[in-house]
Amino acid sequence: MQQPSYIGDRIRWQYVSKYLPQSTTNGLLGDLGAGQAEYKELVEFKGYIYAGYDLKPNPLKPEIRFADVCDLNNIKENTFDAVLFIDVLEHIKEDKKALEEIYRILKPDGNLVLHTPNKNQKHIL
Repeated sequence: MQQPSYIGDRIRWQYVSKYLPQSTTNGLLGDLGAGQAEYKELVEFKGYIYAGYDLKPNPLKPEIRFADVCDLNNIKENTFDAVLFIDVLEHIKEDKKALEEIYRILKPDGNLVLHTPNKNQKHIL
């Protein structure tokens, strides 16, 4: 499995790799704000079944379905063993509503891997 070449993508990929625990039960993972399904291969390597969701799903990526993270009524509660929410929160006006929806669709003891930029962070290369 090859990491992305662009440094920003590589940093996020390493973050997901580090904080997403291995699934021992072929758990279901929801990637909210999935974009181009950048983490699909990594998620499957970690033992999860991948389900991607985005406001603007790519017709060339059938594994990505439409979803608004502030209104996930089409997803039953306690559905996912894990949720990825990578660089999405900063784009949402109703961030509290989005987090409530994530809590609702996560199984008890499920894992949320959330990443958001920090403009004050100093990067040392």
